[in-house]
Order: sequence, then C-alpha cells, then structure tokens
Amino acid sequence: MSWSPNSLPAPLFFLWNRPAVGLGMIVYALAFNLPLVAIQRYNRPRLLRIKSQRQGRDDALDLWDI
Repeated sequence: MSWSPNSLPAPLFFLWNRPAVGLGMIVYALAFNLPLVAIQRYNRPRLLRIKSQRQGRDDALDLWDI
C-alpha cells in the first residue's frame, strides 16, 4: 500500500470520534471494497488474454487502447 496526501486526514477521524465509530468505518470499508478488489483480480487475467488476442488482429478501432 502506498502513501497518498489524501490519506493524511484519515487518522484525524479517530481523534474526534469514538473508537467504535472508527472501527465501524474500517469494517464498512473492508466489507464493501474487498469484494470489488477480488472481482478485479479475477477479471484482470481474462481481460489481458482478450487484449492479447485482439492485438493479433489489425482492427481499425482498438477500444482497449483508449
């Protein structure tokens, strides 16, 4: 995981809220983001395979490179 300036205010959330609220936000974030991350990881090899098959053909418009 990389550091981002956007994540700087995140620890401040825990200073002004109860620990239970902070824990709830972490659980919420994991519950709703991990399934989407898993789907992306599953689809990536499939999309790369399709892209490599399409690169073998000369298409006038290659939508994967947009």
